[in-house]
Amino acid sequence: MISKKTILSVGLLAIAMPHMASAQALKGVKTPANLPPADYNGVQFVDHKGCIFVRAGRLGDISWVPRIDQTRKHMCSKTYASTFPKADEKPVVEAVEPTAVAALDRGKVAYKGDVIKPVAAPDTSLVQIKENTLSAAQKAKQAATKAAEAEREAQLAAQEIAADKLRQDAIAKKEADDAKKAEQLASAMKAAEEAAVADDVIKAQIAEKITQDKQARLEKRAADKKARALALEQKKADAKAARDARNAKREADRLASAKKREETRLASLKKREEAKVAAANKKAEKVAAQAAAKSIKVAKVEQVVTKPSKVAEVVKAPVKKVNEKAAALKEAAIAKKVAIAAAKKARADEKAADEAAKAQAFPSGYYVDLGTNLNAARAQAVVSRLSASGYRVQTRVTGNTTQVFAGPFRSQSNARVAFYQVTNEGFKKATVVKK
Repeated sequence: MISKKTILSVGLLAIAMPHMASAQALKGVKTPANLPPADYNGVQFVDHKGCIFVRAGRLGDISWVPRIDQTRKHMCSKTYASTFPKADEKPVVEAVEPTAVAALDRGKVAYKGDVIKPVAAPDTSLVQIKENTLSAAQKAKQAATKAAEAEREAQLAAQEIAADKLRQDAIAKKEADDAKKAEQLASAMKAAEEAAVADDVIKAQIAEKITQDKQARLEKRAADKKARALALEQKKADAKAARDARNAKREADRLASAKKREETRLASLKKREEAKVAAANKKAEKVAAQAAAKSIKVAKVEQVVTKPSKVAEVVKAPVKKVNEKAAALKEAAIAKKVAIAAAKKARADEKAADEAAKAQAFPSGYYVDLGTNLNAARAQAVVSRLSASGYRVQTRVTGNTTQVFAGPFRSQSNARVAFYQVTNEGFKKATVVKK
C-alpha cells in the first residue's frame, strides 16, 4: 500500500516542477544595468552598457526584456548612447519620423517622442555640413529608409510585446493549471487517505474473517476426525461382535452336530447290541429246543430200555450243562454289551463336555499351547511368568493337571512370534493352535 508520505511527496514535486522549469528558462537572461524612471512611457531604452531593452508586461507589472536582432542576439553596442545617461554624459537621441510614429501608433504600444534607435551623439558642425551637402533626393531617401527601419522596429517591438503577452498568458494559464492540479492532488490525497483507512478496515475485516474461517475449518476437521474415529471403533466393535456371534453359532452348530452324531452312533450301537442279544436269545432258544428234542428222544429211549432212570440221567446231564452254559454265555454277552455302551456313552459325554468347556473358556483366535500338563503350583508359576512377559494366558484343568495356553492372537504371524519367544524360554514342546 502506498504511504501518505509518498503521495504527499509526489504531489509537492508535481507542483514545484513547473516553477523549477521557469527558473531554468529565465536563467542567463540579461537585465538592464539601470532602469528608466517610473513615469517613462517609451517602448524601449538603452541602458548604461549600450544594450537595448523593450517594454513588456501589463499595466502595473512592467518588465524590460532584451531586444534581439534577426540572429536572435541581444542588440548591444558601444555606439548606442544611453537613453538615461549618467550625470557626466549627454543623451543623443535621433528624432522619430512621423511615419515611424504612425507605425508605433498603429501597434498601440509606442508614443511620440519614443527612442527607436539611439546612436552616438554626432558633432553638431559635422551634421550641419552633411545636411547642407545632401541633395533633396538623398534626404528623401534617407527619410524613407529611416521610416522603413522605424516601422520594422515598431513591428518587431509589437511582435515582442505580443509574444510577451502570449508568454504571460501561458504563465497565467500554467499557474491556474498548477493551482487546479494542486487542488486535484489535494482531493486525490484526501480520497487516497480515506481509501487507505477504508482499505485498512476492509483488510482487518478480511483477516478476521479468514481467522474465523480457519478456526471453523479446524474445529470441523477435529469433529470429523473424532466422528470418524468413533465410527471406526463402533464398526470394529460391531465386526468383533458379529465375528464372535458367528464363531459362537459355528461352535454351537458343531457341538450340536457332534452330539447328534454321537446320539446316532449310540443308537446304532444300541440297536446292534439289541440285535446281538436277540440273536443270542434266539440261539439259546434253539439250543433249548434242541435240548428239548434230545430230552424227548431220551424219554422214548427210557421207555424202551430196561433201566430208564440211568438212561435219563445219562441223557439229561449233557442237556442241562448245555442249557446252563448257554444261559451264562447269554448273560455275559448282554453284560459286556451294556458295559461297552455305557463306556462309550461316558466317553462321548466327556468329550462333549470338554468341547463345551473349550468353547466357553477360549475366545476365537490363535494360541500357543505350551504342550505340558502341570500341577496347580507349577501351572500358577508358568502363568505368572507369561503374564509378566506381557502375554494373555488361558488355562484348562483336567483332573489334577492343568494345560496352559498363551493368547489369543489375531493372526497366525503374531502367534508365531510368541511361539518363538516361549520356545527360547524353555518350552520346547510348544505348538500353535487355532481355537
